[in-house]
Amino acid sequence: SEHDGACVARRDQPDPLRALHVVAAVVSQSPALAKALNAVLDRLLDLARADTGAIYLVEEGSGELCLVASRGLSEAFRIRESLIPRGACLCGLSLAMDDPLVVDDLAADARLSRPACLDERVGSLVSVPLRSRDRTLGLLTLYAREPRAFQAIDRTLLSAIGWELGVA
Repeated sequence: SEHDGACVARRDQPDPLRALHVVAAVVSQSPALAKALNAVLDRLLDLARADTGAIYLVEEGSGELCLVASRGLSEAFRIRESLIPRGACLCGLSLAMDDPLVVDDLAADARLSRPACLDERVGSLVSVPLRSRDRTLGLLTLYAREPRAFQAIDRTLLSAIGWELGVA
């Protein structure tokens, strides 16, 4: 994986300030939204040591999550999860709760109502609402093959990243 020269001091825990800086820098340097979202996703996958990830934006009329950027996900997953209703499954739940959601063991979570993540062999996930002022604009979801991959992740950092992306 590629780094910008400023290495994280301890590889077992991400540096919250560096992560926020990376998000802000990528978003401010990328003029096109799609380019910015893909660049941010690449960096966050590296910082969180996640296997795959997706960014969804909320469609104005329907309120559904629309997949706009992804990394490492199969074409079948991208097609099946291209639109997710608010409140449906875990990503839709994170959007409806308007709060970061960390799922340590996907296979054991009763809230999982769509098969795509299990078919993709996802063991754990973290979903973060992207917020700006008083509204939620979308959702960032990072996936890991192993269960409990995100246990040490800082929820305050996740919320701050969601706000930073939403403001952009």
